[in-house]
Parts: sequence; structure tokens; C-alpha cells
Amino acid sequence: MMKIEFLDTTDHMVYGHEGWLVPGTNHVHEGDAVEVFTRWGHNMEGHGLARKEGLTVGVVMPDGNTEDLLVDEYDADNYVIRYTPIQKGLYHFIGKYVGLYVIDQEGKFQKGTLKDYPDAKSATSFTQYSHLTMMVGHNITPVLIPDMLKLPLRIEADEYTKWQPGEKIGFQLLTIDSFLANTELDLAFQGEENKPVVQRKLITNASGRFLVKAEEAGQYLLIARNLVPVGKAGFYNDTKYTYTYYFNVKNRKVKN
Repeated sequence: MMKIEFLDTTDHMVYGHEGWLVPGTNHVHEGDAVEVFTRWGHNMEGHGLARKEGLTVGVVMPDGNTEDLLVDEYDADNYVIRYTPIQKGLYHFIGKYVGLYVIDQEGKFQKGTLKDYPDAKSATSFTQYSHLTMMVGHNITPVLIPDMLKLPLRIEADEYTKWQPGEKIGFQLLTIDSFLANTELDLAFQGEENKPVVQRKLITNASGRFLVKAEEAGQYLLIARNLVPVGKAGFYNDTKYTYTYYFNVKNRKVKN
């Protein structure tokens, strides 16, 4: 495979860059070959690409089984993951990226851990999750969220379906064992025909819930962050979780 050059912006994760997953198609049947793209930037605006080291992608199938997926091909803006679903139902694609950084004595970020910089002022694990759901087949029955999707930071929809313009979509912002009340998160939206990305803030209520009013067809990305004092002795002091959930809203085709 010919080597493709890309702008390496991995280290921008310490300033807020994150990854997200995008489907290559929105209409999938059992046995169809599909592509999923891993993108990188901030609030759905692409900026280079992260290094592959530290990146993993897997899929949770409708029956609850999981499979690790190969992250190999790429271009200047995406990693390309190929997969063929054979079951009807709801699939969850999950990407994970981990970067370890310290702030040195001069106040600068350095890639590494306390083992590399024992005199560092702080050390953090930047742990990011990207989530994409894909419905395969028609007339999908809503199902419970599998246990393996209960990530340290995540957003769950009240119901996963093919959303349409005008709907109010309910979500909840969760941790591994609770919810995040009165917490700010970001919403990025891009209308059809590659319109400029629009960004706005959302906030959860007292039970961690919030609504997205999908007024227009297009691409939506939810971005949540949470810093927790959970570290690894001798390596890092805390963990900054980032979670993205991509979904799209389509106009329903009217049959003549």
C-alpha cells in the first residue's frame, strides 16, 4: 500500500482534540459490506489525524458478542474500518484512544508518564471513546444496552432508531456507576451539502438527562468530557475521559 502523508495532530488531544466515528452508508442490510471512518479534530471539524498507535476499534453485535476490528487503511483525513454485519439488529461501533502526557517543570506538555518524568507537576491519561450505532435490516426491536458498553463516560439514547427532522431526542450522560447532573457538554451539527459546522452548549438536568431537538437533517456529534482523580501509581495522577457519539438525521423518503 502506498504511503500517504497526513498532518499528525495527535498531541492536540491535550488541548481538546478528539476522535469520532462516521458511517460510510446509512442503509444497511445483513451481508452488506460497510465502511466506518475514524476522524480526528475538534467538535466535528477535522484537523489532521492521530497516530494509529493507541487506537483500537471494536463492534458489539446484536447478540452481545464483540469483535476487534482491523485499523489499517487510511487517507489524509480518516482511518478506514471495513466490516460485514451478518445479523439483523443494532450494532455499536466503539473506538478507543489513549494518550499519556505530563506537564513538566517548565509547564509544558510532554508525551510520557511519571516514569519518564518523575519530577513532573502532573501526569494525565487522556482516554477517549468514540461511539457510533448502526441499524442493520428493518423493523428493529429496541434492545437493552449490553454491559460491555457501560464505559467510564458515555451517552445513552432513550431509544436508538432512525431519527427524523423535528424530533426531540432524549439522552442521558453516565459514568460507570452513576450519572452526571448539571454538566455541560457540546453539540456539533453540520447540515446536508457540507454546510459549515454549527456548535452549541448543552447541559444535563438533575438526573443527567438532556434533549436534542433535531430541527434539520444532517450530522450530529455529542462531545462529553470528565476529569476524574483516578490514576496509576508511578505513571499518572488522573484520567481525563472524552466521549463522542455520532448520529445522523434523515428526511424520510415519501413513496409515490
